[in-house]
Amino acid sequence: MAKGGGLGIYGDFLFGEMRNRYGRGVIPTLMGPSVGTLSGFFDLIGRLKEGDPLGAASLRWGQNTLPFANVFYTKLALDYLIFWQMQEWMTPGAMERKVKRMDRYTGQTPWLNPVEAVR
Repeated sequence: MAKGGGLGIYGDFLFGEMRNRYGRGVIPTLMGPSVGTLSGFFDLIGRLKEGDPLGAASLRWGQNTLPFANVFYTKLALDYLIFWQMQEWMTPGAMERKVKRMDRYTGQTPWLNPVEAVR
């Protein structure tokens, strides 16, 4: 369990974190990716009912559920050509914040800067 990561998830919930590191609750995490996807969809419906803005959340959900969008040879192309443009359009300054956060947490800068891609 330690090598497979099961204890990491168990530890997240055992020590009072009601969401794992990906923002999912206990039930979707334990039930697997299908329930997690449905949970994300129902979260969007709940946001719609409450009148919260759906732009960035729906784009993220669409990215995660689009077939072949996370395959290594399509992900970077889709990010640079489509998704980052849409994200910047919905929330201006998002790519600049993304680069600053990456630099702060990892000390790395991207080879192809997303800020340059969305200009």
